[in-house]
Amino acid sequence: MLAKTFDKLSELYGSTIVVTTHSRHLVAAASSTAKIVWMKDGKVESDECKDLANVLMDLGALDQLDSKGADCIVCTEDKGKKALENCVDALGLSEQIKVISYNGISNAASSIAIKAMADLYQNNPMIVIHRDRDFMTDDEVNIWGTDYRNREMVIFSPPLCDVETYHCTPAHVAKVYEFDQAQGQQIVQEEINRSADDFRTKFRKKRQEANQKFWKDGGSPNTNDLWPENEGANLARAYGKKLISNLNARLSGQAGGRRNLEAQVSDELMTLLRDCLEVAGFFNLENVEHAG
Repeated sequence: MLAKTFDKLSELYGSTIVVTTHSRHLVAAASSTAKIVWMKDGKVESDECKDLANVLMDLGALDQLDSKGADCIVCTEDKGKKALENCVDALGLSEQIKVISYNGISNAASSIAIKAMADLYQNNPMIVIHRDRDFMTDDEVNIWGTDYRNREMVIFSPPLCDVETYHCTPAHVAKVYEFDQAQGQQIVQEEINRSADDFRTKFRKKRQEANQKFWKDGGSPNTNDLWPENEGANLARAYGKKLISNLNARLSGQAGGRRNLEAQVSDELMTLLRDCLEVAGFFNLENVEHAG
């Protein structure tokens, strides 16, 4: 309504209206005749960025960073970015690494927009793109990440299906509920077995999506080879969002009540993120000390 009012006032009085704002909503609502100028440190950063602004608005990334940027920006597809933020905090890197959530990992414009966003910061931050594995093979992750890697971004796609799965490992469950390792292993495997049919159905659906996206001309791996019919479910074949729900329901009756499996950092996920950063050379950057 405010954007429309500005248009009407401009037309009524034949005037130009100048608005300074941090509101993504006002920028998104601006009419096609509006000129968007990005300012940084009192200077014009870009005055030809209407399309870029809209893309970044769609990504939901523009208003998640302060003017200082970061040494490293981790872009995650998950709206719930807390799991990765916990990892960053546990590594002692919360001042150097910022985690933002974004939408549209399949959108070809995402890599362009995220790179353009990073270029707005003078310190040229490293960009790490995170997405859930969703039962993709390594080859498929490499194909998906091509546009990002071509723009010097780093791909982080841990091998388990999703972030939630890392909060369902026997070691993590045992840590949160103060079980011994054997008890944690037994509980997790029992809940995996209980939903094995659901996990296989989800696995097949995700594989169909991958085959259609990455292997339109054929040559895709056979789904039955990836998960043979005579083999049961395990953690690598589990759908974390379902498994964590199972575990929460089962463990709510424990002494002291249900504990939040996602509130504590996943040591395994944290290690994977640290290894990814190390391979990418993040710890060799100036003023960044190796953590963990």
